[in-house]
Amino acid sequence: FFSEIYEESTYKDAWHTFSIRTPFLVIIELNLDPQELIQDLKLIQSIHRKNPQSHIIVISASDQNKIRDNAYHSGITAFLTKPVDTPTLQSLVKNILQEAQGQYV
Repeated sequence: FFSEIYEESTYKDAWHTFSIRTPFLVIIELNLDPQELIQDLKLIQSIHRKNPQSHIIVISASDQNKIRDNAYHSGITAFLTKPVDTPTLQSLVKNILQEAQGQYV
């Protein structure tokens, strides 16, 4: 289903990639540093505005409701807390792909 996969390790690189690409699925790890968290949420909002059909899965070490709520308000599809349960992530991605295939059949 995926013809291209990109991995970026910095906010600047991710911002550049998403400015020229329209991702279908994004998995992003939220940084708990307050300054970087703001940048992460801005990136999520930008992706969502550019393509509201993008699916954004957030992974975070924090289970704070405020961070989770802000992420959902920014347009994410799902929020997972570390340590990530692999079967849960796999199931989530599988459901997203099945939903997308149903839209294009």
